[in-house]
Amino acid sequence: MYEGQLEQIDNSLARLGEQRAALENLSSQAEVINALKVGADASKGAMKAMKIDQVDQVLDDINEANDQMKQIQDALAMPTGLGAEMDEDDLLQELEDLEEEHIDELKHEAASVPATRIPQQALPELPSAPQTQAAPAKTPEELELEALEAEMAHCVIWHAAHASRQPLSAQRHHSQYAMGRNDRPEITAPPEIFYNEDEARKYTENSRMVAIQAQLTERALELLALPDDGTPKLLLDLGCGSGLSGEALTERGHIWVGLDISKAMLDVAAEREVEGDLCLHDLGHGLPIRPGTVDGAISISAVQWLCNADTSKNDPRKRLRRFFESLYACLSKGARAVLQIYPANTEQASMMTNAAMRAGFSGGLVVDFPHSTRAKKYFLVLMVGGTAALPQARGMDGEEPEDEEAAEVYVGHRKTKRRKHNDKGSTRDWIVRKKAQQRTRGYTNIKPDSRYTGRKRKDRF
Repeated sequence: MYEGQLEQIDNSLARLGEQRAALENLSSQAEVINALKVGADASKGAMKAMKIDQVDQVLDDINEANDQMKQIQDALAMPTGLGAEMDEDDLLQELEDLEEEHIDELKHEAASVPATRIPQQALPELPSAPQTQAAPAKTPEELELEALEAEMAHCVIWHAAHASRQPLSAQRHHSQYAMGRNDRPEITAPPEIFYNEDEARKYTENSRMVAIQAQLTERALELLALPDDGTPKLLLDLGCGSGLSGEALTERGHIWVGLDISKAMLDVAAEREVEGDLCLHDLGHGLPIRPGTVDGAISISAVQWLCNADTSKNDPRKRLRRFFESLYACLSKGARAVLQIYPANTEQASMMTNAAMRAGFSGGLVVDFPHSTRAKKYFLVLMVGGTAALPQARGMDGEEPEDEEAAEVYVGHRKTKRRKHNDKGSTRDWIVRKKAQQRTRGYTNIKPDSRYTGRKRKDRF
């Protein structure tokens, strides 16, 4: 909250400084105009005081002053000292004479050296040139293999060139200061390419992703703080994907419009027959929504994609500015927008927050469970009009979420999990729970549970 207020104060000071500079420029221009006016009045007075018979005398004085100035310039242009006594042609001739004398001395020294004959026996025998044999003709299989290797090398070169065009904020996501997950799809490919048909179906059919989307949407609705008056609200789902977050909005009885850049995701949402309206649109181009008609907006894991320059024409700062300005325009007065994001680092988080504040929003960043590695979540809570306090973040006293069974540990670029052993029966409970998860996912070769499940065998029978 204080950071947002400081940002607003800095913006106000900057605008005051610009206004002060503009006033100073106007004052200086007024002084120049006054000086010109005084000069014009003086010239007018001099012209009035001048008589006709004095015009010829004034012109003669001006011509005489011009002649004196020309003589002074010619005198300054003339060379002095040695340069005045020597001509350029004489210098070039003297340089050529010196070069000829130096060449004659070298010839004389070369003629005075006696020539010695080297006996034929002292000369080493040079090896004869190796006989090259004609390469055998390549088979069609070898030619096809070479073409395949060339194509693979071209793909590797293109991938390296595409990765080099990524901004600094996207290339440093593997550093120890990264704020999001270790594997970030934003730097792999643009969203419309990354979420193809296969990836869209895998994302939607993954029970873990479905549960996470539902949990994040519930938290976003809580931060949205919609009035509980029984009236359905018109909400925006920015980056709706396959409609997982929109289902939570439908369960609450709200009307929603989903926007996403991935056609494959929207096709899956249409197959699932979600209740909301779907629109294929790039958020970086602004929102095509009528101003002041939306009661609120949510976004789950989508806005951080705007921080990456997928092509040379995409400027992240300009795309964020267009997005937040159009979002501010379409929201009604007193409405909120809750954007759940995964910033790669503090620079991306600051860039998104500053772009929102410049667009006119108030609010700031709410971080749930800031002391947890796995459960830490970032919500950008934005408000239109008013200066309401930011909602309270969860887990500020260091507590962990209730459903957290394991903590993620980052070792270099590899992510591992460390289980918590609270009692002696935790190993059996963990095995039973894993078997139940595998049965839920459709695995058929899972052994049934028995009294021997999780029991350690003896060294010998």
